[in-house]
Amino acid sequence: MPNLTLDGNQGFLNLDSDGVYRAYAVNGTVISAARLTADEITIYVDARAPALSATDAETERAIFSTVDSSAVPDDELLNPPAAVQPTELLASVKSYVSPREVGPLEEAAKKRQVTYFCEYFGYCVGNPAACFVGIGCRCNGVFCS
Repeated sequence: MPNLTLDGNQGFLNLDSDGVYRAYAVNGTVISAARLTADEITIYVDARAPALSATDAETERAIFSTVDSSAVPDDELLNPPAAVQPTELLASVKSYVSPREVGPLEEAAKKRQVTYFCEYFGYCVGNPAACFVGIGCRCNGVFCS
């Protein structure tokens, strides 16, 4: 399998229905992509099969049995059409890292004029991307490290 990277972004890797393996950031942006060969697609599908029901595994095999990623235009590698994007997975990931309501610790941080909340309290507030601005401060959607 190609070694795709998220370049420090939160996100996931997915084989889309057009046979292109893509690295998605949480906001849905494609960070990197690679066309898979028929053999690589088979390896991917076979590796996932034990985690799926027998019906789902067969459905997935049928979907990918005729896919030819070489037919995907270059401009669609990083900008896939909506029809091939993993919309349910993207929605699930976005909801997992969605902003929280401001609580009393956040209010205290505002009063103390703390620049990077995560560096002070150790967890994210509001937009998780805010945690990326601090040196050595990264967020998994809830906690910073």
